[in-house]
Amino acid sequence: ILTYVEGFLCKMTENMQADVALSRKAVFVRCCLKYEIRICVKEVILMSMLWVWVIVIAAAVLFEATSPIQLVSIWAALGGLVSLILCLCNVDMAIQIIVFFAVTILAIILTRPLAKKMTGFRKTATNADMNIGKVGRVTKIVDEQLGIFRVRVENNDWSATTENKQVLPVDSEITVLRIEGVKLIVAPVKKTVIVKS
Repeated sequence: ILTYVEGFLCKMTENMQADVALSRKAVFVRCCLKYEIRICVKEVILMSMLWVWVIVIAAAVLFEATSPIQLVSIWAALGGLVSLILCLCNVDMAIQIIVFFAVTILAIILTRPLAKKMTGFRKTATNADMNIGKVGRVTKIVDEQLGIFRVRVENNDWSATTENKQVLPVDSEITVLRIEGVKLIVAPVKKTVIVKS
């Protein structure tokens, strides 16, 4: 019996050592699989971000090309390009997003004044602006409470009012001060009395 117990204990010890070795291998394999899965997930995220940046660049350029307003989204294309380069260098996704916004905002701040000068937005005078300073006559009272009346300036009929919404009598002379929308803002002409001595 003793030999039998001794043999049993030796086999049990060998099995335990084999189990420990196998369990070490299993832990190593599990760690490798987890590492591989992390690497695979990271690669999928990086590949997804690659397409995100390509789409951002394409959309910004397309919107810029089709927009009637100049220099609207070109800065986002620049930020997308820098983030795309970072993505190709396997930089973390959070850093790519931060850099995208930083480059876009920095590009706007640095180039917007130059872009305003280049586009040269100026207010264009219209034919109606030629009436400013001209003299006309009140032709009709439209609404006494709102101070709205009709005036004729150089053979054109206009809706008009004064700055303080005062109604002027029919046939009184007015001077056009400015135009607000389709309405003239006028003031009564002050008559100077010449006294002969």
